[in-house]
Amino acid sequence: MNEKVDFTSPMKILVSGIVILDYLTNTGLIPTTLYSTLMATSIISFYLFFSKKREGFSIYEIITLLLSSSFVVLNRDVSNFSLGLMWIFYFIFMKSKIDGRILLKYYAITASFCFSLSILLYYLIGFNKSSDMLMWRNGEGVTRLSLGFIQPNLTMMSFLGLIITFLYLSNQKRSQILLMILATIIVFDLTNSRTSGYILFLLLGVCFLVGKRIVSKAGRMLKWIVISLPLLLLAISIFMLKYPINESINSLLSGRILLYQSIYYDFGIHLIGNSAVKFTMLDTGYLQALIAKGILFSIFLGISFYYIFFKGRKSKSKLDYIVLAIYFLIAFTETSFFRFIVLLPILIISIIGVDNKSQTSM
Repeated sequence: MNEKVDFTSPMKILVSGIVILDYLTNTGLIPTTLYSTLMATSIISFYLFFSKKREGFSIYEIITLLLSSSFVVLNRDVSNFSLGLMWIFYFIFMKSKIDGRILLKYYAITASFCFSLSILLYYLIGFNKSSDMLMWRNGEGVTRLSLGFIQPNLTMMSFLGLIITFLYLSNQKRSQILLMILATIIVFDLTNSRTSGYILFLLLGVCFLVGKRIVSKAGRMLKWIVISLPLLLLAISIFMLKYPINESINSLLSGRILLYQSIYYDFGIHLIGNSAVKFTMLDTGYLQALIAKGILFSIFLGISFYYIFFKGRKSKSKLDYIVLAIYFLIAFTETSFFRFIVLLPILIISIIGVDNKSQTSM
């Protein structure tokens, strides 16, 4: 079991399959329950195949997966095993030989096709046009187009996953970054999805200004800033629940603080969560983990984040840490921790890494 197994070819299939499943559920073509079942079945099947190829199981892995499974039982919610699926990717990526650039290429090709097809169907036959929204912001109505998805925020989040992937595959060429900025302006103008949009503009702006230096090795300060970021955002989230509402900040967050406090007063925070919370509009990953899944799950989630994202591959670039920071920031106003359309490229980048000089063919 010490020798690493070459597992690039099987993972190409799994990556493409996960992307397709995500787009099917994000466009409403399959229900969430079927999506969760197919996702778990697919990833676990590949893990079993991987374990067979390396001729055995690891006790450490089995204990970790059993611990992840315990939250499914405690909270009576199958979606709690999403954290177990993250660990499976970690085990496979850490103990096999995989070309991260090839996986990102397959992600990019599959996601580009699905994203383009969704938009094409939206304009040709009005696919999911009923999901368009009219919101009241800053004293005026704002139209938000779904572009074929069941919610405009999902459109922008799917686009975010694509842009992150393109950034690595483009080797940070300024000409290509300009094209990404232009595409982001168009999608942002149509969806008016502020969180993912603003964060994307920040990411692309930094990459354009810094250029190829952004892939140089990151210093300890940046590493610890990013490690501390989810703790800071969790603390701010809890602070919003406990203290009087600031109307200006509440308005900036589209009335979220008032909504969060209302859900908090109804359900509270306990060691074991309440799965009914997921049917509310609690659209923040941090409070969703704390209220819906409980304190015990949140502690395990924090430990898992540290080991999966920061302990796996020691040497990371500045861009790697900035992308991780984006992942944590988006979850402040979106339930995005376990959305694989964003999580999958983050896992590939964080655990395997991408050789920016490599031009490996598929």
